[in-house]
Amino acid sequence: MAKIRSNEAWRELFAEYEASAESARDFCARHGLRLTYFYRRSLELCGRSASRRGKRSSVAHPPRPSCR
Repeated sequence: MAKIRSNEAWRELFAEYEASAESARDFCARHGLRLTYFYRRSLELCGRSASRRGKRSSVAHPPRPSCR
């Protein structure tokens, strides 16, 4: 069963990730997160639209989530 996290818990996870030297893939594996959901939540919490489903980015590796 998926763990339900509050927005504050997600922000803490993103802060922990930003402070780490881990790749997003390794960070998500260590925390039991799906990489795509991790990026989607970062977009939602940072006030950006996550409605671009199905559209591929030309960036090979998405940027680190940041809510600054």
